[in-house]
Amino acid sequence: MRRIVSRILIGMALSVLVVSCKDKEEDFDENLLVGKWVEGTEYYRYDDSHSGVTWDTGEDMSEEEALPFTWSLSGTRFVHYHIMEGGQIVPQTYTMTKLSSTLLEYRDASGYNHHFSKLN
Repeated sequence: MRRIVSRILIGMALSVLVVSCKDKEEDFDENLLVGKWVEGTEYYRYDDSHSGVTWDTGEDMSEEEALPFTWSLSGTRFVHYHIMEGGQIVPQTYTMTKLSSTLLEYRDASGYNHHFSKLN
């Protein structure tokens, strides 16, 4: 009988240990996101009002011609809501992986990792 009780207690302890080791969703400080970021020829400017613009100098676009979007960040869920001509909103959802005062990294739905550096 003691052997059965011991095994049950060990099983319960292991279950608690496994559940407590589960990865917790990371929270990122969205204030670090505010500013101008670059990856190659692609630029994003995130404003503290949860709005922003994006442009690609490789396509001869400048910041003055940038396309508007709004954004949200909750845990690791990072969403751009691109505002198209005519007012249509197209969301793009990403998984935030790193955010610091100089580095922004997130992964898109196809698994591609984006790596941005902050500009002053």
